[in-house]
Amino acid sequence: MYDGFQIPSLKRVTDLKFPHYNVAGPSGSAGGGIFGAATDGKRIYTNIANSDRRNFELLPSNMNTTAGGWVSMNANNGRILWSTANPGNSAAIGPVSVANDVVFVGSTDRLGHIYAINAINGHGYNVSLGASSGFTSGNSLFAFCVL
Repeated sequence: MYDGFQIPSLKRVTDLKFPHYNVAGPSGSAGGGIFGAATDGKRIYTNIANSDRRNFELLPSNMNTTAGGWVSMNANNGRILWSTANPGNSAAIGPVSVANDVVFVGSTDRLGHIYAINAINGHGYNVSLGASSGFTSGNSLFAFCVL
């Protein structure tokens, strides 16, 4: 016990048995799923960096990409529910976050896009900026960022 909290011993942590596991996507020299995962209690979400640009089969579509992407797995049995490619055709290096059935992910494409993905089906959201192209960079506030 430490200050009211129990600290598990290293032996207890390493003795954990996992009833299932699944390979979510290809590994690579920079790792496979890196910078952690997120969960909403029902599903687990992770990125697949795919830094070596290996063949990555997306489920349930069975389409293939050599870009990075993101994966959702059932938290109870590890079954892959969906996987989606990075629309920027780049590696998917960075953490994932989930709130209110929306998964937020970042891309390493040259523009540094952030994407919102439907947590249930893996489809991306399309959002209009609601402004004409007459706005210039650096003088407009939109969704907590300066345009």
